[in-house]
Amino acid sequence: MARLGLLHGCILATLLVAALCLSPGAKPSSASGGAEARCEVCQDFLERFYSSLKKNHSDFSMASIEEELIKTCMEAKGKEHRLCYYLGATEDAAAKILTEVSRPMSGHVPAAKICEKLKKVDLQICELKH
Repeated sequence: MARLGLLHGCILATLLVAALCLSPGAKPSSASGGAEARCEVCQDFLERFYSSLKKNHSDFSMASIEEELIKTCMEAKGKEHRLCYYLGATEDAAAKILTEVSRPMSGHVPAAKICEKLKKVDLQICELKH
C-alpha cells in the first residue's frame, strides 16, 4: 500500500512538471535557438534592407545607408514600422540610433550581429515578433 502512495506521488509530480513546461507562459530558452534569441523582426528587416542596398546602390557609406533606411522606414508597416521607430528612423522617434545600424552595415556586418548589438542598446528591438 505504501508503494502505491509513492507511485501516485511520483505520477502527480511528473504531471505537474509537464504542465509547467507546456504552460502558455513558458518561454523557449535562448540555447534552443528560439525566436526570442533571434530578434526575428530586426534580422528579417535588416537582411531585406541590406539585399536591396546591394542590388540598388554601390555606395555603402554611413550617410547613404542612413538615408536609404529612413526612406525604407517611411514605407514600413506594423512591427517593422515599430522597429524603425526604435531605431530613430521615423519622424516621431524620440531617440536616434541609426549609426548603430549604418556603421556596421557599411562594413558588411551580418544583420544577425547588428541586431545582437542593437539588443544591448534597446531590449524592445528583439521583443518584436512576426
